[in-house]
Amino acid sequence: MKKIKVKVGNKESTLKINRPSWKDMFSHYKTMESAKFYSIVSSQWDKNAKSEDPETRGAWENTCAGRMSYALNHSGFILPKNPKGAFIGEEDGYSHWFRVRELREYLKKSFGKGDVEYSLPAFNYDKNTGVDINEKVKKIKEKIDERIKLVQDNVLEKLRVKRDSCFEVSGWRNASRHFTLWDGGNLLYAPGHENESAYEYYINGFIYNYYFWFVQETNSKIVQTNK
Repeated sequence: MKKIKVKVGNKESTLKINRPSWKDMFSHYKTMESAKFYSIVSSQWDKNAKSEDPETRGAWENTCAGRMSYALNHSGFILPKNPKGAFIGEEDGYSHWFRVRELREYLKKSFGKGDVEYSLPAFNYDKNTGVDINEKVKKIKEKIDERIKLVQDNVLEKLRVKRDSCFEVSGWRNASRHFTLWDGGNLLYAPGHENESAYEYYINGFIYNYYFWFVQETNSKIVQTNK
């Protein structure tokens, strides 16, 4: 729980920023297909994300920050209007942010730094086109294995008993960050990424930074990843 000081005239008081409960976050986090989620928030978002123009569609199709915004708002942590980008819910009237970078910074401002943060080293490998492709694949696999082990030792072991996450990634076509919920064993809205032994669980090993904020109640958290 973060505390901030507010001063009005000669009077000063301390406010506590309460985090939402895991029960509420889990209940309000939408896990349906993106195509069905857009219209829950805004018909304009639905129109943009389903545009026939590939560039327009690509700019608006990601929903992770919007899903997290929806869960936060409906769990009592009301997000302010975001002049840099947000849709006002046509049904709930809440501000739904759609950029992970901005939502992450707001959570850091409200909750403080992540309760668990971890940065992986840069992913470097030999890009020499003259190298045998089988040998190159083998070396890349070895590096991914090393990164998975680092995450298991430095992130997962700290999260066994704790839920809300953000991570920075590389290699995605239209995103560099991701937000989701973590229940202490699995990520929400990450089909195929919930098996610890699979590369897909770590987004093919190209995640660079992890941020975890624990929400209220024992054994609970929020996650972000990026870059």
